[in-house]
Parts: sequence; C-alpha cells; structure tokens
Amino acid sequence: MKHLEQPSSIGATHQDAEIYEMVNDDDAILLDARNIYETRVGHFAVPNLPTFFPNTRKFSSLPMALNTPEAAEALAGKQVFMYCTGGVRCERAGTYLRALSESNVGAWKGKDKPKGIYQLRGGIQKYLEKYGEPVQKAVNNSSGKN
Repeated sequence: MKHLEQPSSIGATHQDAEIYEMVNDDDAILLDARNIYETRVGHFAVPNLPTFFPNTRKFSSLPMALNTPEAAEALAGKQVFMYCTGGVRCERAGTYLRALSESNVGAWKGKDKPKGIYQLRGGIQKYLEKYGEPVQKAVNNSSGKN
C-alpha cells in the first residue's frame, strides 16, 4: 500500500489509486477532517459512499465532534477513510479517533471500534497536484474546487 495510509500510531496510508478499490467495501465511510469553511469550498462525493462531516469551525473542536452520538453511530464498525487538505490533521484526527473508540466512554460507549482508519497521504492537495481534473472524474464526482 503506497499512498493511503493509516496514521503512524493507528494504521496505514494508501496510494490514492488504492482508495478506489478499498472504498467499495459496504462498510466504508469517508471522514472529511477539514473545517466547515474548507468543506463548503468542495469535498469528495462518491456515489453510494457516505461521508461524515464534523462541521467544525476550527481543528481544536474536532475531538468533541468525534465524540458525538452522530459521529459514533456513523463511524462505528466501519472502514474510515479520512482526508484533509495536506494530511496533518488526519494524522492527529486518526490517532484521536482510535483512542476515543477504544476508550468505550462518552458517545462511543458500547459501540464497535472502526474496522480500520486510513488517511489519504498528502491530503487533497497532493491528490489534485498529481491527478487534477481527471481524478475528480475517476472518483465519480468531487464537489467544488478542492
């Protein structure tokens, strides 16, 4: 696996091409780890693949957003594929999501841990630098400019 990775303490980063095969799993979900302003500019929209949007105003709010009943319900027992602008937020968010889901407290009490937590290496920035417009079509629809 080359470009989609689990953050260092939680899993694997994988090549963007590998993401296409992996997200076809019925248990897959996308997690947009960016803030609401970036998400409004654009996000990946893949047919038949749900996306969880934490809708935070700043990154420091993400831990609270991942410990809500909505987040736990959406992400529990799923293959979670995160993306952000450059990859840094995914590294931290993935580590937090793993710890939170394993703690069995708060909104995660009694919920299954995610089956896997993955991030797009280099984030949307590297993805679009490498593939640009053709990749957006290959993903079947990337809404917006990023």
